[in-house]
Amino acid sequence: MFVNPATGNPFWPSKIRENHLVPAGIAAGIGRVGWHTFRHTYSSLLREHEVDSKVQQTLLRHADIRTTMNIYTQAVPRAVREANRKVAKNILGKQGGIEAAVRVPEATKSFQNSTGPTS
Repeated sequence: MFVNPATGNPFWPSKIRENHLVPAGIAAGIGRVGWHTFRHTYSSLLREHEVDSKVQQTLLRHADIRTTMNIYTQAVPRAVREANRKVAKNILGKQGGIEAAVRVPEATKSFQNSTGPTS
């Protein structure tokens, strides 16, 4: 709670938003910032730190996990790349890499060059 020093009364949240948050967001080049901006940011940071989805739901006090996952949490580009890397590593093996994905094994080359079935 923020108290107005001139009156001793609390500031209204809408006044703090319009007089402080919105101008700060515009000055920073990120647009109009509101109170829910902090909730979305918090949710995305939890996701980036790989916090379990159900824990995120609890911390954000959402009754339905779909609210947490579909509205508040955004995919983090680094996390998307890391997930893709893990899947590629799993599929290609530890010696994999992009070279393994495009390399044709020697045994397969001889099969590809044959003109007909062999017995």
